[in-house]
Amino acid sequence: MSKTVSLIKFILLFFSLFTLFACSSHSPQTKNSGNNAAAKTRVELGLAYLAQGNIALAKANLDKALQHTPNDYLPYLGLAYFYQHTAQNQQAEHYYQKALQLVPDNGDVLNNYATYLCSQRQFTPAFQLFDKALASKAYYHFADTYENIAICAYLAQDQQKLNQALTQLQKYAPEKAEALQQRMKKS
Repeated sequence: MSKTVSLIKFILLFFSLFTLFACSSHSPQTKNSGNNAAAKTRVELGLAYLAQGNIALAKANLDKALQHTPNDYLPYLGLAYFYQHTAQNQQAEHYYQKALQLVPDNGDVLNNYATYLCSQRQFTPAFQLFDKALASKAYYHFADTYENIAICAYLAQDQQKLNQALTQLQKYAPEKAEALQQRMKKS
């Protein structure tokens, strides 16, 4: 059973990271576009260092991103993922909440925060945030969210939600739906 839980946690973290990279192009434009570009680059570097296991450089780059644009959600989202990845849940929660305060209807933030909540076994609020992400007007990562919902439903042992999410995922990304079903069968 612990192998299954580890696999699911890895999958959840992987999709959080993927979505976080995908959302990095949605930073609001301001008169300080140089700062926005620098912050975006720092977030991307920080996440790349984190993926390589270089925690110190990851944190340094994410902190620099926050210095460049303290009113943009992206550095907060990057730091939330950093703290999630390093199992510092109180800090992760804080940074997800801060990102959500800055952009309460951003589908990427909602999806990533929901994925985090699911990994913490907070299934009800996770499903609520997934639904809100899907309803967000400027959001288009539906396949990623349905995949995350399916994984979360699998963890929650909610067969009905799992089947619904897989059905929707099949519509948006049949190859992802098939691959996910195969991974679930193996675990």
